[in-house]
Amino acid sequence: MSIKFNHLYANGILPSSRPKQVSRGTYDFAVAYPDPKSFPTDEIISSLKDAIKANPDYLAIYPPQQGNALLRDYISHKIGRDRSIKVNSDQIILGNGSGQSIDMICSVLLNAGDAVITDQYVYGGTLNTLRRHSAKIIGVNSDSDGMDPENLSHTISRLSQQGTPPKFVYLIPTFQNNTNIGDSSIISSHSFICSLVDIGKNVFIGHSVMTVNDINPPSFKRTGSKSEWKETKICDNAVIGSGCVIFPVRIGTN
Repeated sequence: MSIKFNHLYANGILPSSRPKQVSRGTYDFAVAYPDPKSFPTDEIISSLKDAIKANPDYLAIYPPQQGNALLRDYISHKIGRDRSIKVNSDQIILGNGSGQSIDMICSVLLNAGDAVITDQYVYGGTLNTLRRHSAKIIGVNSDSDGMDPENLSHTISRLSQQGTPPKFVYLIPTFQNNTNIGDSSIISSHSFICSLVDIGKNVFIGHSVMTVNDINPPSFKRTGSKSEWKETKICDNAVIGSGCVIFPVRIGTN
């Protein structure tokens, strides 16, 4: 006798397939795994021993819902010192990564069908989270200065006139810093596109690709200007494999 559970599934569940078991290579750049040998294992073990000795009771209880209080105190101090962001520890919530934090924001703000504005090119993980919350995702073109303000204003006005004003705008500032990205280009997760990178049309960039504009760092700190930074041109239809580090160069022929 077989038991069927299809009638129990939630409405709107995203389709999925069973992942295939694959062998793991020595280095896996697809999800930005670092070289295990680069980990300071001895230092981590020593730090854990010190933390456990100083706070042994933490091992026996669940941490506060907002995260470890001592760590939140430290973060409050650090961002106040380094970034002039003045918040107390009660205003900080710790997550297990950006994905959980984005999911919490979506859970608080989104109802099914709510509109969310994103950059035209956005992380796949974020798109999956927005889709899981049944959001209506609206992409807005970006230029070298970021999301195009006129396009953004027009999109907000249009959505408001339709009775579906956007709940929030999701931005990725590292992708729009003196950067141009052509139509139909794909940038995979964990890649960093720095300023002065010009990406043509129909370009594919794999996971964990890093671009570099300063070949003699930190020139900005040394000179107070970006005069030594160099441009990179990735021409139409180029394909960049995962894990590449791209110094200022021209890739392609157009």
